Amino acid sequence: MNPLLEQEYLNKIKKCKEKILSAYIKKVLFTVHALNQMNLSERMISKDEVYEIIENGEVIGEYKNNTQGYSCLISGKTIEERFLRIRKNNLHDK
Repeated sequence: MNPLLEQEYLNKIKKCKEKILSAYIKKVLFTVHALNQMNLSERMISKDEVYEIIENGEVIGEYKNNTQGYSCLISGKTIEERFLRIRKNNLHDK
């Protein structure tokens, strides 16, 4: 990959992470769908685990034209060594 393009990509990822953290500091709201998925017997994902991933995970995808608005995909491991991917929607300030 071209070093300039790679740096541009890394800057976009950094900006996305900053938006996520800014939104997280304000408030995290869980949709009914997210809560249903978190509470499946085979998953049992706690809100604290979601917060861990938001704070410490890595942005692996950025979706500007998602049907639900701008979103990012974040992945990481919790302190319990669980691998999770979180989709954070509607990061733009209103």
